[in-house]
Amino acid sequence: MGLLLASLRRWVADLLRGCVRCLFPAAMLALAAGLLYSPQGRDVLRVLIEQNADDDSHRISGLIYLGFASAALALSLWYAMRWLLTAEMPGLPLRTPPGVARRWLPRVLGAVVPAMVAHNLYQLADASAGELRQRAQWAAAVFTLLALALPLLARMRGPMMARLAHGGWMAGEDGRRHGQPHVLALEAPLPMITKLTIAWGIGITMLIGGMMILFPVSLPRVIQAAAVALIALASINLFGSFVLSFWPLRSGLPHLAPWVLLIGGALGACNDNHVVHPTIDRTHAPPPLRDPLAELVQFLPPAGAAAPAVIFIASEGGGIRAAYWTAAVMQQLTAQVDALEGRVAMLSGVSGGSLGLASWLAVQRARLCPHRGTSPPQRATDSLALDFVSPSVAGLLYYDLIQRFVPWPVDAWDRSRAMVSGWQRAFALQPEQPFELTLDAFYRDCRGLPQLLLNATIVETGQRTVLSLLDTRAIAQGMGLMNGDYAARYQSLAGLVQHSARFPVLSPAGTITQVREGGQWLDEPRPRLRLVDGGYYDNSGVDTLLDLIDVMRSAGAPPFRPVILMIENDPKVTQSPPTPAQLEPSAWFPEAGSVLGALLKVRGAHADAAKLRARSRYGCDVIAVPIGIASEAARAPLGWALSDHVRRALAAEAIVAVQRIEPALRERLRSDAPPCEPSGSRSGGARP
Repeated sequence: MGLLLASLRRWVADLLRGCVRCLFPAAMLALAAGLLYSPQGRDVLRVLIEQNADDDSHRISGLIYLGFASAALALSLWYAMRWLLTAEMPGLPLRTPPGVARRWLPRVLGAVVPAMVAHNLYQLADASAGELRQRAQWAAAVFTLLALALPLLARMRGPMMARLAHGGWMAGEDGRRHGQPHVLALEAPLPMITKLTIAWGIGITMLIGGMMILFPVSLPRVIQAAAVALIALASINLFGSFVLSFWPLRSGLPHLAPWVLLIGGALGACNDNHVVHPTIDRTHAPPPLRDPLAELVQFLPPAGAAAPAVIFIASEGGGIRAAYWTAAVMQQLTAQVDALEGRVAMLSGVSGGSLGLASWLAVQRARLCPHRGTSPPQRATDSLALDFVSPSVAGLLYYDLIQRFVPWPVDAWDRSRAMVSGWQRAFALQPEQPFELTLDAFYRDCRGLPQLLLNATIVETGQRTVLSLLDTRAIAQGMGLMNGDYAARYQSLAGLVQHSARFPVLSPAGTITQVREGGQWLDEPRPRLRLVDGGYYDNSGVDTLLDLIDVMRSAGAPPFRPVILMIENDPKVTQSPPTPAQLEPSAWFPEAGSVLGALLKVRGAHADAAKLRARSRYGCDVIAVPIGIASEAARAPLGWALSDHVRRALAAEAIVAVQRIEPALRERLRSDAPPCEPSGSRSGGARP
């Protein structure tokens, strides 16, 4: 028994030491698994197979990039673990000689990467039909063969190099015996071929990173998100495994990864490259913000006996799913409900909902303001069909990651610029490129457009701020940023939408500077605060509308009846909070889990509370437009790219949703509609 316990202790000790040695390979493999098996990762693979079925040239390039990337990460994991597990390290000794497990573990774990790709493709094939199914099966078979071939190639490499050394074609390699990995003695240097491999890997990484900086949108879209991520993880693994792990541990020093993270955190005080730097016209002050009441009046008919109905629209956050869903619903409403024309006064968006509302509004601007220019027919959803995730992934894992360890800010390395540039390019065919205009230019001489309200959250206070041409300081507790004193007033529409959709990790917090004080322009802008996703405060956008309606009524607005359309992206039923008797605390990670769980639940609870408050106040004048819980659209990913399959599902669900609410909406828009009794129950937008 004692012998068994001693053996178990040695095995556990070796396992822990091996985990410390292989910290970076294990972390990169876990990240790759998380990315590939996430809803966005699965849909990125579906995009690749769809293109595979539609375009032979893109088919070849897309699969080659993905195959190269998965092989690069697999070889990187194998090569790093091969030396990390066989080299002598003073502080982390392992038993010698290396057994079968230590020889084959690097080979097998490296092959896991293409195996995970193949597994996802097989699952995609099972869920598909026709040519798409055949393409997915074919691609899965290729990656399966790659996963099987890599360990065999690694196994054959040793004997081949031994024969080359025996024949005098190359020098013998330390750390190898009889063609198999063996212990690299403490006094033995790392073989030259390994040093060259590391140097080439880091050099290629720098080359790819430089190209990502030069072509931050187009190049990642060509390579695609999955390949971009896997290549970046391979580069990070090589650097971390040999520079931060192998070298210090061989020298008897502690692992450098914690120190590097500490240095990166400390440098954050001086290398913030997410500061807003708009082009400012210092020749004149911006026009004053608009009075919400004055804007409302233009949507009211001449005074009559009945209070006219005015439509207010709120759209929830949720990445590209919320954006596409919102745009699809708005398009369908515009096409199907003619009574909507001229009745929509204000649009309140959060995160992806903000992008969807802004996209629809940009297309409406081309229609309602033809004097601003002409453009070919275009739908908002057409522009949202582009790939916005690849540029963000490239920025996150390449140039913006490097920025964390450079002690001065480089504005061009701000990864949020790639997202903004992608949105601007998506609407470049619209008159005047509306996503490149400031809000002042966007609304100039277009009085018939609904006012856009983009909700964001202030990091330093946790308060809501609303980015709009309307004077919203009364509902934002004085935290208005659009009066002309701050850089936000001079940003493009795409930049303002980005503030509302800054949900980490893909989109960093944005630093807003003060550019004017006391009516005078400042010589040097002063950083004042940071903005993140509006969903941190209220993910529904409803709170802003309710507060604004209260402000307009208290200011003496003529009688009007607000009809609130809530475009819901979260496919779950909004209900009253549960009672204490219905709750039970989780036993998992009660300390850290309680903190993180509370933050996540508060985000959703604010949105639910706002919706319930709207229903209790306005009853049947509140109409929800939800995604059907059992629909294919409800399974759409929350990232920033959608496959054709998902887009078709969202478009089809939008038709169903609008047909479902159309009778209730037409009823509420009638001039003689019966008054609504305030009620806490759902009405008009009940889920199927």
